[in-house]
Amino acid sequence: MTLYFLEAGAQMQALQFSLTESILQISSTIFTISNMEMSQFSETNVDVFFLMYNSFNNFYQGLLQSSQYYV
Repeated sequence: MTLYFLEAGAQMQALQFSLTESILQISSTIFTISNMEMSQFSETNVDVFFLMYNSFNNFYQGLLQSSQYYV
């Protein structure tokens, strides 16, 4: 599964992770964002970008696909 990260200069970096590693990355980012000050919350923040971009990307599709394996 590919996750995308925002780098300096507004460039994106794509890294490959397993589904388990992807869930851990997303969970860690959610924890970080939940403890942010409201003044730091913006689309240019690397953590906010990571969560917004990857939550609606192939990460969601990977979760749906993996849940079908157990049905």
